[in-house]
Amino acid sequence: MRNFLLGTALAAASLTIAAAPASAQTLPTSESHPVACGMQTVEATDHTIALENTRRNDPRLFAMMSERASGKSTLRLQSSGEIEETFFVLNNATRQYDLVSAVLVYDGILARVWIDVRDTTRVRPGSAQVRTLVRALDTATAAGSHDPSKGILANDIELFGAPPTQLQIEGKTDFLLTDIKEAIQGGFIAGYFSPQDQTQAAGSNMRNILYIDSREGLASTTSLLNTIAHEFQHLIHFARRRTSELFFNEGCSEVASILNGYWNRTNNGYMANTNVDLLTWPSGSTDGSLLLATYERAMTLTHFLHEQYGVRFLYEFVGSSAKGLARIDDGLTKTGLASDVVNAKAALRAFAVANYLQTSSDPAYGYQFKVGSRKPTLGASYVTETLPATGTVQLKRYGTTYMQIAAGAQTVRFSAAGDFRVMAMIYTSGALQIRELAPDESATIGSDGAGDRVVLAIVNLAGAVNDVTWTASPATTSAVDDVTGASTTLRIAAVAPNPVVERATVTFTVADRDPVSLELIDARGQSVRTLLAPTTLDAGTHELVLDASGLPAGYYMAAIRQGERVATHLVVVTR
Repeated sequence: MRNFLLGTALAAASLTIAAAPASAQTLPTSESHPVACGMQTVEATDHTIALENTRRNDPRLFAMMSERASGKSTLRLQSSGEIEETFFVLNNATRQYDLVSAVLVYDGILARVWIDVRDTTRVRPGSAQVRTLVRALDTATAAGSHDPSKGILANDIELFGAPPTQLQIEGKTDFLLTDIKEAIQGGFIAGYFSPQDQTQAAGSNMRNILYIDSREGLASTTSLLNTIAHEFQHLIHFARRRTSELFFNEGCSEVASILNGYWNRTNNGYMANTNVDLLTWPSGSTDGSLLLATYERAMTLTHFLHEQYGVRFLYEFVGSSAKGLARIDDGLTKTGLASDVVNAKAALRAFAVANYLQTSSDPAYGYQFKVGSRKPTLGASYVTETLPATGTVQLKRYGTTYMQIAAGAQTVRFSAAGDFRVMAMIYTSGALQIRELAPDESATIGSDGAGDRVVLAIVNLAGAVNDVTWTASPATTSAVDDVTGASTTLRIAAVAPNPVVERATVTFTVADRDPVSLELIDARGQSVRTLLAPTTLDAGTHELVLDASGLPAGYYMAAIRQGERVATHLVVVTR
């Protein structure tokens, strides 16, 4: 007799669970879901094909599946010192269903854990590994997680929302540990969520259930818990926005792993090529390197958005029905952050700079938690000479390319048919300045100092391929600011210290003698402090004191305006 239960046993010796109500929504059986795996991603076997193969090759199992779907048979938990149940599991190698008998080893607060009876000698139910698993599900997560005193499921629910309820049994999610059969070379499926289980169609287990690989998937505890955090977010995402774009769905699952303390992926593949169609997912691809880089790309952008805009943004972002960049704007609007200076395109500009700097004293241009250390590969590198007099770079949709200039101040002008921006990272005498170069306007960058350099991040903000062209010429001495080595243009050069406790010094430059104003804007887009009323100043560099006393801790934007031009700088207030 196997007596494996680690948690609280079900009260009844035999519990019969009725079929789901007829009102439960059924999805098309052809719907498939991408499955996270060890080194690559595959699509789950199409349910229609699997059902047909099962009908033809295993009529008895097909009859069982049909009877359960029609409600003619019940799902029964049997008990004779143990609780055992049967599940229908996709076999990606044979492209049909298998019947798996599993024993219940944990029945907890939000989770139940089942182990395939064929695996109970290899995956011992009472082992330290299984105990670590059930503790992470319901009780505690790793140090540095969103809330270490909560399990993965509670953290994911707090961050992303509630899982589906229409087929939920006792408010819990089932985890089936079984040897997931795959048909891929050099990789394995660590775990997956199948939308089919949220239907009453044949092959459905009609419950909230996640499948975890009991062989390779259990080889590393961190990888196992990473997979669970990842896949549980998919279940939540299905409940809140089942038509979600795959790129953002996967990005949120990657962030779920990070925020539970079980991060195990770098972004080196994405950093090797950032000039890609940013928001797309190569569905159906068997190129493992491409798929891995795509996971990294989704992880990096979603992680950056969470760090910049917080937990509330992440929740609203998951529930948004908008597509593409509009989904970021919608999340910002519902969070109360959207404004003319806080929006999706501004986020992409800051994202491009942060990916190059990795760490920055300015929180708008760096990461608190770095998912990698590799800088983006330079798309065009001019490290011993000035930028060529003319040139063109073709950018993919929302892609970014990086260029480096090593010698001499230059006057440059960038143009394109579609929307774009150039973010200049100017290293002068050991200091770093970040400037946004407006399209179709001449700007002077660089300096004559030995060893100085400029890195340009050219960011495509258009929803299509965009050819960005430039002209460049050596700058005259009179065009260069004596202090910074940069042309006089509207910008906020620095806020120091930042974060601000009480007071900070704002260093800014103005382009001409038109009236200039400077305000501090809160997360709702409202002005909370007028730092400089409209005033006429000489072109050049100026300083003023930012008094943050009495302001709540949080994120703000310092916004400087001169005529139609606006420049911003993130300000963090702490207490």
